[in-house]
Amino acid sequence: MSANFDDQFNSLNSTLETNSNNTTLALNQLQQNVSTQFSQMQSTNNAKLLEVKSELLQYTNSNYNQANDRINQINQKVDDFKVGAVNLLKGTANYTTPFNHSIIENSGRIVDGYLYSSDFSSSAGRLWQTNQVVKLLPNTDYVLSYDAFSKSNIGTAYTPIEILSEDGRDLVPKQYLHTIDTYKHVTNTKQRMTFKFNTGNNIYFRFHFTSESVNSVVYIGKIQLEKGTIATDWSPNIKDVEAEIKVVADSITTKALEAVRGDIQYLRTNILDTNTIEANMLKVDNAFVNKLLSNNILVNRLTANSILSNVIKTKTLESVYQNVGELRSRLITTNSISANAINVDSALIHKLVSDDQFVNILTARSAFVDWIKAIDIDAGRIRGGLIRSRNERMFWDLEHNNFDFYDGSVTNYYGSSRIVFHTTDNSIYQGYNGTCAFLNFTKSAGDNYPSVVMGTSGDLIASSTTGHFSGIKCHTAKADKVYNLSKVDVIADQVLFDSHGGSADTGGWTLENFRVPSVHSNVRAFYGNNPANYKYELGQREYKFRTLWTEGINDTLRVVTYPGTITGIMSDNERYGIQIANYDVYVLINGRRVSLKQLVDR
Repeated sequence: MSANFDDQFNSLNSTLETNSNNTTLALNQLQQNVSTQFSQMQSTNNAKLLEVKSELLQYTNSNYNQANDRINQINQKVDDFKVGAVNLLKGTANYTTPFNHSIIENSGRIVDGYLYSSDFSSSAGRLWQTNQVVKLLPNTDYVLSYDAFSKSNIGTAYTPIEILSEDGRDLVPKQYLHTIDTYKHVTNTKQRMTFKFNTGNNIYFRFHFTSESVNSVVYIGKIQLEKGTIATDWSPNIKDVEAEIKVVADSITTKALEAVRGDIQYLRTNILDTNTIEANMLKVDNAFVNKLLSNNILVNRLTANSILSNVIKTKTLESVYQNVGELRSRLITTNSISANAINVDSALIHKLVSDDQFVNILTARSAFVDWIKAIDIDAGRIRGGLIRSRNERMFWDLEHNNFDFYDGSVTNYYGSSRIVFHTTDNSIYQGYNGTCAFLNFTKSAGDNYPSVVMGTSGDLIASSTTGHFSGIKCHTAKADKVYNLSKVDVIADQVLFDSHGGSADTGGWTLENFRVPSVHSNVRAFYGNNPANYKYELGQREYKFRTLWTEGINDTLRVVTYPGTITGIMSDNERYGIQIANYDVYVLINGRRVSLKQLVDR
């Protein structure tokens, strides 16, 4: 038994010695592996430090060169300025603010500083590509110039100048300067176009830039508006150059340069020259970790370590199991979410509101919609803005005091009808098929007394002072400074006086104010419309004309007056006729005059 015990003890002792030796060998091997990996990592870090140093110096030199280039470009722009040639339009280099950019984004694009200008739909009315509002001096000459060329073959640039009110608001209906002069025909060869105009009594204008139609698309660029009548070469607005100088100056301030120099010196002294990184200088952040993980060699070394892998697996599984258990107990098992499991903050609300799908789900709920409809809206809470119908057929603009009623798409620039009040031209307006009809409450020219205009126009401009207008203008007597007489102007090429809906069978009258050009283009007439069925009289038996002044009866007899008291009815050549004096009557035959008194006295 003792021998057997000794054998077992010796065997155990041998096993312990073998395990001890194996442990020592494993520790030595582990120490050697750690030393080797540390040396490799230190070597890698030193290489990375040199790479960072090179990249940082290269980045600093690149920024310095870019800043110098920008400064030279701006200096060149400043040198290019000419005394007296001041561009009054801003953002003309690339159609930046204050040009209207929302319309460019919808239906246009900018190519190398030129606006690619095209109509959205010629059948729905012109859609401006971009525009800019400018305040100018009244009664002053200006010249607008720009480069233009067509997309293909021949095109037409359209640059209408819209007149605004004294406070810079839109006029209703809209008014423009010299409309016909704002059309410029161009080819596919770049041309410099000019347009001279005088501001009159106006100070605010909106300058539009577009094409005439989808069939005449053009490119427009290098726009310049300057005072005077002589157009000069394009140069940017001084404010644009000042803004660009400020941006560059802010990016290369002395403080920023000193900070860069300080960081470079610190890096050189503490890291690059010594090729070491002290513990208090080592900062591990997300960027550093991402950089490490992006290196496949380093990742492979880490994951090859079985101890590290097991630790990662164990911790990961524990975290997953814990989260699954929490989720099961809080949500799945109880079929509910308790209040302490919900965290609602501004970020969540913004996330929900910014996602169209969440908003659509909310607004699609009938209960939510019914709840919104049930809320009484206090009129005192409406402070301004635009109220529109759901089908976008009616708009109420609270800021500009007008109603718009549309017949179809709102891209119709003038709309189908409009009611505007509390401006200098209060009006009820309807536009259709390139023409308009309107009732305009305005002022008599040059006076502060109201007048009313009712009529139509052959274009979409509701004005009673153009050749396209026909209608009635009424003025109060106080507007007549001379005779104090009230006036009604009836303006039309032909004025018809009819009854029963204007039927020709009623036998009305026509007052002709214009005759289609012919051999009688200088003739004006007043006549009955249906002489075959009606007899027309000037005056009546009980209401006679006391005096009738005329130079002829039809086109063959002339009523003539001779010196003294003799008058008569003669042929057109005045060789035949009857002459009447106070005490005699003469018959003229082929130029020979015979006295009837002498014949009777015989």
